[in-house]
Amino acid sequence: MDWKFCVASTDKLEFDLTDPGFLDSGKDGLFSPDLPAKRGSHLPLPPPFPVGVIGPFSPVVKSGEVVVGYLDDTTKKLFLVTLIIQPACP
Repeated sequence: MDWKFCVASTDKLEFDLTDPGFLDSGKDGLFSPDLPAKRGSHLPLPPPFPVGVIGPFSPVVKSGEVVVGYLDDTTKKLFLVTLIIQPACP
């Protein structure tokens, strides 16, 4: 599944996980703190995030785009979310 969401540059972002899973983002430097990421195929998988809220993350740029993957550890389904940072969201 693939979704696109706008994040206003003044908003805070949280991930509310209903199943344990793994988050992985494609870029650093767009949010503070940086979004969770596992870089490099040689690295072992960290333990899955538990159920609950991960964050908050605050945008540090006025515009940008990042894809965040979430692998549900229960169903083994992959979800992709494209976060589009803009000064304001429609």
